[in-house]
Amino acid sequence: MSARRSLVRVLLLLALLPAALAAQTVPPTPAPDSERLGCALHPSPDCRVFGITEFGFAFGPDTRPREWWESKGGTTGELTLSGGAMRNVTGHDALGGYWFLVIDGGGGAATGPSARYRRWFTPRRSLDAGAGVVVAGSDEIDQGSVLGHIRFNPTPSLGLVVRPEQLRASRFTCDTRNCYVASERDVRVMAGADLTGKAGAIGLRAYGIAVGALVVVFAVAFAGD
Repeated sequence: MSARRSLVRVLLLLALLPAALAAQTVPPTPAPDSERLGCALHPSPDCRVFGITEFGFAFGPDTRPREWWESKGGTTGELTLSGGAMRNVTGHDALGGYWFLVIDGGGGAATGPSARYRRWFTPRRSLDAGAGVVVAGSDEIDQGSVLGHIRFNPTPSLGLVVRPEQLRASRFTCDTRNCYVASERDVRVMAGADLTGKAGAIGLRAYGIAVGALVVVFAVAFAGD
């Protein structure tokens, strides 16, 4: 019963996180209503501050720790949700930060802060680069993992991303003397696409609704326990 309650709590956290991410996209500095509403979901070099709302998926090698009887290799997917804000410091450069949630296809999950630099080529095209540190995660993507990203944004709603990642994982193992938890490090490169701006906000909202519905289903199913 305790395991089921823990599962419901985790699902509830995942359902509430997109709302918290979306809340971070409101510009923190005072601005006219027209600028605040336009820049929150429509990044532009003309904005003083603009929001980060992103929902993406990437593919890459599966580097999860395995026991000796498990086959190695293959590919995995990675879902990424991000919310935050950036500030244009010049006509072509912006700096900012955001909070991310990563859900790995192998069953891992991680969250933490990330910093980003953006270079505007035109009002619609840009290049992002940055990195974040995992402050809370699972055995597959443990605390201390570093997740980077380089992304070209051909439009305000879509980005093509490469994600170099240095993963720290924990694995329970045994030798001839005792059993212990070993820490392992590995490097992988994921590639995929992100929905950004208003499209990213729609993706975050859809994810929150789906997970919220799942939480309700589990709560009703386990109500009698």
